[in-house]
Amino acid sequence: MLEYILQLDKFLILKFGELHNSYIDVIMIILTKLWDYWFLWICLTIFLIFLRRYRHVGFILMAWLVIDIILWEWILKHIFYRDRPFQELSDIVLLIPEPITSSFPSGHSSASLCFAIIYTYYFWKKSTFLVIYIWIFAIGVTISRLYLQVHYPSDIVGGIFVGIISAIIVILISNYRSRLFL
Repeated sequence: MLEYILQLDKFLILKFGELHNSYIDVIMIILTKLWDYWFLWICLTIFLIFLRRYRHVGFILMAWLVIDIILWEWILKHIFYRDRPFQELSDIVLLIPEPITSSFPSGHSSASLCFAIIYTYYFWKKSTFLVIYIWIFAIGVTISRLYLQVHYPSDIVGGIFVGIISAIIVILISNYRSRLFL
């Protein structure tokens, strides 16, 4: 079964390479680079902490940053230490600088999905349009990692799973904390 998944991963990542064109290349590079700028997410978190009305959401996003980074960057990437597609397949020409961490799970997919889930949970009724935009962005970031051939499809699935688990943990902690202090 594992061998089948690995072969399917290699087949699919090479198929993504066949989709490249100059217009889509630019869009995918922008999407993936926007997520690389962690200071944007940290600034958003700090901004929400300073707004009294949304302070709790800012602290929740701060918890998300800590939990998600610890899970995918410090634990899972070191446990699974998987080479990236461009390290294993000679047919791949990168459009972005080589990422320095291992491939599994996808941190971009994990973080963008986790952020989208948390934002949806707290702001769906208040700003539905912005929530939809954030989901489009999160999905775009995830697809960009495949398109740019820096992750295998199973890395993306792993990142999505980690993102969902991180969001659930943060939301449950927040809800439990809220009940304690009410």
